[in-house]
Amino acid sequence: MKLLFFFLFFLNYDVKIVDVPKAIEYHTKMADFYYHKGNYPEMLYHLTRKIHYDKNDVSTWSDLSYYYWSMSVDDKIRREEFKSKAIKYLLEGLEFNKNTAYLWDEIGRYYINTKEFDTATKYFLEAIKRKDCQDVTYHFLALCFYKNNDLNKAIDTMESCVKRFPRDEKAKANLKKYKNLLSGS
Repeated sequence: MKLLFFFLFFLNYDVKIVDVPKAIEYHTKMADFYYHKGNYPEMLYHLTRKIHYDKNDVSTWSDLSYYYWSMSVDDKIRREEFKSKAIKYLLEGLEFNKNTAYLWDEIGRYYINTKEFDTATKYFLEAIKRKDCQDVTYHFLALCFYKNNDLNKAIDTMESCVKRFPRDEKAKANLKKYKNLLSGS
């Protein structure tokens, strides 16, 4: 009897084998198509399907967040809903991609835009620990320290940036600017 039950169960079970690269390609094309049509809900649907198949696609996590964030600017009624979805996708993406600086940095940028500099600082500090960190993350981190009136930490951050990225002329200029501000000149 048990065997018959399992046999009948599996007869009714619709098993679909998904060609993951083709599914990703399809959802990428459809997201692009609906983006150009201005149909953001459909575009967002396809982006969510795309990350369903590739949780390590940090760009798509970021894109989802960006589009929700950008919609929150125009739609005053749904602003908080869209903002919470924007950060939700970044944080969810981070769960799958903790070893890359990309999403740590993106979340820090999100909090800079909301003027939550203490929270942004935490994410930028994590981003600079990653090998793939870029110099701009140091600039944002120093900006957070500056906005929180901690010029010494802003200077230390720019010094670390210059050490790690010796060709970053903007870091050298910002280092000089922060030192001048500290000295009062």
